[in-house]
Amino acid sequence: MSAAGPIRRGVRGLWRWLGIDAAVTFCATLSLPTIAITGDGRFGHRIFASGWGRFILRWCGVRLRTEGMEHFDPTRPAVIVANHASHYAFYAVAAAFPVQWRAVIRRGMRRIPLFGTLAERAGHVFIRIGDTSQAVEDIRAGTARLTEGYWLLVFPEGRPSPGGEVLPFRKGAFRVAIDAGVPVVPVAVDERYRSGDSKTWDAAPAEMILRVCAPLPVAGLTAQDAEGLALRAREAILEALHRSPEGSPEGSPEGSPGGGGETPAGRVANRA
Repeated sequence: MSAAGPIRRGVRGLWRWLGIDAAVTFCATLSLPTIAITGDGRFGHRIFASGWGRFILRWCGVRLRTEGMEHFDPTRPAVIVANHASHYAFYAVAAAFPVQWRAVIRRGMRRIPLFGTLAERAGHVFIRIGDTSQAVEDIRAGTARLTEGYWLLVFPEGRPSPGGEVLPFRKGAFRVAIDAGVPVVPVAVDERYRSGDSKTWDAAPAEMILRVCAPLPVAGLTAQDAEGLALRAREAILEALHRSPEGSPEGSPEGSPGGGGETPAGRVANRA
C-alpha cells in the first residue's frame, strides 16, 4: 500500500491539532484577564465557550446535530453526564449547551499549559481518578459549583473508550447530583466516521449527534442510591445510541451520517 495515504492522514491530524491548540491559546489569552477583573469565569465563558467548541468542530470538519433539546431547560442547573466517545465529545457539548457549565476534569490535565491555568481559575473541578481518599473532597467541590448556580459537565466513564463501547459509569457525579438536589441529564454522544476511518489520533468524526435524554430526578434519593442512578443514566445513553437519527431511515449503516438534515433542535444549538 502506498505511504501517501498514512502521510496525508497524519498531516491532516497535525493540522487539526494545531487548530485546537490555537483555539485554546486564543480563548485563554482573552479569558484570563477577564477572570482577573471580574473574579470568576462567567463573563469569559459566556463570550467564548460555545464559539470555542463550534470553531474546533468546524476546523476539524465535524458536523454537529442535536436531538432532544426539548429536555434541556437552561433555567435550571443540572448535572450533564455524557459518554466519553473521544475528546471531540467535549467540544460538541461546549458548542451545544449555552449555559454556565463547569467540567469535571482529570487532575493531570492541570499541567497542560494555558488550558490548565484557565480551567482552574474559571472554576472547573479537578479530580484524582482512582484516589478514593480524595473522593469526598472532590464531591464537595462539585456540589459547591451546583449550589453557586453552575451546571456540571461530567464524563462518568473516566476516560474515552478506544473500542467505542460505553464503559461502566463511576458514581461520583451522581452522588454530587443527589447531594445538590439537581437532576441528571444524560447525553448520548454518537460519533460517525467516514468510511475507512477509525478512532485514531489523526481522525475526526464526519458527524456528531448529541441526543439529550429526559432528565432523571433525584428527589427522595440518598447517597446509597448513586450507583442505581448511574446505571439508569448509562441505560438511557445506551438506548439513545441505538436509535436512528431523526429524519434518517431506520437501519442506516453504522458509522454513516443519516442524511436527514439539521433538526429544529440542532438549529437552536447552532445559533446559541
